[in-house]
Amino acid sequence: MRKKEVIDWDGTWQYIAKGDLKGWTEVQICSAQEQALRTNYMIFHFDHLEESPLCRMCGSKGETVAHVVSECSNLAQTI
Repeated sequence: MRKKEVIDWDGTWQYIAKGDLKGWTEVQICSAQEQALRTNYMIFHFDHLEESPLCRMCGSKGETVAHVVSECSNLAQTI
């Protein structure tokens, strides 16, 4: 049986409530969490304004939030 995690909901939003973040930074963090950043992929498919949905950094896959955060070879840390 899997043990349930206890989530500290008050602490989860504490970084926003304290006001240490600038408004723009808060918006970007929340947008990334909601997969709502204005990436080339979104602009191409929804607004039809971008010529290509591919990543600006590597050009190999669609520029989605998941790709930028964890898949892009040019943005990934190297050892």
